[in-house]
Amino acid sequence: MVPYIIFYFIIFLISFKIEKKWNILDFINLLILIVYSGIRYGIGTDYFLYENIYKHSYDLSLMATNRTGIGFSYLCNFFYKCGFSYQQLIFIFSTITILCFYSFFKKHSSKPGLAILLFVSLGFYTSSFNGFRQMMSLSILLWCFSLFEQKKYIKSILLAIITFFIHSSSLFGILLYIFIYILRNKQFNFILFYGISIVLSLFYNIIFPKIIMLFEQYAGYIDYNSTPGIGTYLVVLFYLFITIFIILKNKNALLKKNKNDNFIINILIIGNIVMLFQLKNWLFARIAVYCTIFVPILLSDYYEYINLKNNKSMSLLFYIFIFVYYLMYIYSFGGVVPYRTIFEQII
Repeated sequence: MVPYIIFYFIIFLISFKIEKKWNILDFINLLILIVYSGIRYGIGTDYFLYENIYKHSYDLSLMATNRTGIGFSYLCNFFYKCGFSYQQLIFIFSTITILCFYSFFKKHSSKPGLAILLFVSLGFYTSSFNGFRQMMSLSILLWCFSLFEQKKYIKSILLAIITFFIHSSSLFGILLYIFIYILRNKQFNFILFYGISIVLSLFYNIIFPKIIMLFEQYAGYIDYNSTPGIGTYLVVLFYLFITIFIILKNKNALLKKNKNDNFIINILIIGNIVMLFQLKNWLFARIAVYCTIFVPILLSDYYEYINLKNNKSMSLLFYIFIFVYYLMYIYSFGGVVPYRTIFEQII
């Protein structure tokens, strides 16, 4: 745990100096985030699985394309033929993933230093150690969305296609973002959507198998043993608490400062509904990340707009809470402890 604590406090200290405008500390922060991820060894549930896949990427016919996605298979094939080692591939993918996430938070948060710290605190950073293919796809999708906002439609469409072929779950994110963007001026009713989720849960055993069987690569989740533990319940309760008692309670104050937050709030409402279903099947946790990834922006905006920094006791509690959540998350999820480097030494 010690390497993660040291890493966290370095990011924590730098976060206070990160502003909207890029400066030298941004590049130092980026370098730390990329290197810490890029030099890991054996960290994450799929690390050695993908290492084995990469070793067979010299021949596309030998690759598990249903598992990896055809786009990812071609990426591996390209880098393999260029002579890159698996560890170098990890470093390249870490660079792409962190750079896209970092740029997105810089652009969309009023307090980007805190948003990036929350990206680490809430477990998104270490999640990229596990489902690094999905997280890379998600990070590129957020870049795609930024281009869409700038009306660079051709580039955004091309990137959306790329994200789908890297990880097919991004189709959910693509369709959701388009749907919410069209209704971005509408305010979703949390109680209504929560009621819909309860109704759907009653017919879960009928609806879920029929839908999931439409996607061959996800069919295994029908019989996947994903009985939720205490950690899963705590994560779901955490996001419900954040949504109801922080975001929705202070929605008017948030929207008064930034009307674009309405788009993110609507996404978070949908995300809460999806997360409830992860209590039935872990697949929904992988889908929910396309919604919850926006929480660092909302919480950093909340901290800034509610002027929490001037309330020293509440500000201290806020930072203690996110640090405790960080420790709980890395200890409980994903096999990221202990931290090892490519030098195969436990720091």
